[in-house]
Amino acid sequence: ATRRAEAAEAAEAKALAQAAAAALPRRTASSGPGEGLSGLEEANGRLLSRDDILARVPVGQPAFFTVANSAYADLAENWALLLRPLLRGTTAGHMFVASLDGALATRLLARRLPTLRVGLGSNDTGRAPPQSKAPPVEVSANFRLKFSMFRAYGVTKADLIVWLLRAGRPAVVSDVDCAWLSRPQALLELQPTADVLAGTDCLDTAADDDRSDRSSVVPRCGHHPGSLWSAWFNTGVLAFRPTAEALSLASEWRDRMASVSGKPGENDCDHGCAGAVDDQLTFNQIVAGSPTKGKGEPIYPLRAAGDGGRVVFDGSFRRKI
Repeated sequence: ATRRAEAAEAAEAKALAQAAAAALPRRTASSGPGEGLSGLEEANGRLLSRDDILARVPVGQPAFFTVANSAYADLAENWALLLRPLLRGTTAGHMFVASLDGALATRLLARRLPTLRVGLGSNDTGRAPPQSKAPPVEVSANFRLKFSMFRAYGVTKADLIVWLLRAGRPAVVSDVDCAWLSRPQALLELQPTADVLAGTDCLDTAADDDRSDRSSVVPRCGHHPGSLWSAWFNTGVLAFRPTAEALSLASEWRDRMASVSGKPGENDCDHGCAGAVDDQLTFNQIVAGSPTKGKGEPIYPLRAAGDGGRVVFDGSFRRKI
């Protein structure tokens, strides 16, 4: 069964590479000034393996990725085309798009954009993460509108983070609707003591900038020391350093999402249903140290962990966020 699965994966990779080559005829150095393909671009005309990515990204250097399917193809191209020029030079190969279906993979390969093939709720070998209740599936529809599928997307995202951390690479994941406009390594450099960096849902820039120790809180902006509630993190942009604390958070995040049953009536519902579990809710439950959302969770009152209050301890009092 393993050999058959490996043969099927190899056949799919070959078919995708052939489709990409047909969509974008290969250029050569003789095609004219500036039209020759670099070695990296040439390699990006085929699917990458996890070993390929690790060969490109040295230990200790961050890998940047997003996860998408063909329903988000335009956004996926935009994500990659904006990030690529920011990673020129020695970091040029430090990015990839994790494609959930063959149609998107074909499109990305045709543009010579680095592509890793993954399954929904699994890794690229087709093996489901621990505690997963369902096998991986290929999906081309808008998975954001079905919580069970959206949660499976979160499992895939977290599983990639766990893999990179175990390989000693910092992992920086941003949703496909994000656009990098400046050097992304600056995020890691700004808060060097943090295990995990996350965005927030704060919409008040003044309150978000003020990380002084105080109990008063602007709703959605309670990420400062002394805050008693409303520290709600956004998982649209996340950076994990390869520390034991970050790995434990990423592993718990993946496994908790994968353990949700997805049976009718148990978080298998359309967008907007009450109490549905997705990646952001699960992340915040873990960081807060409680399965509930509200006041009185173990994370409160927030305690400073460094960098002038911009880094705080989570509810375990071990991880620095």
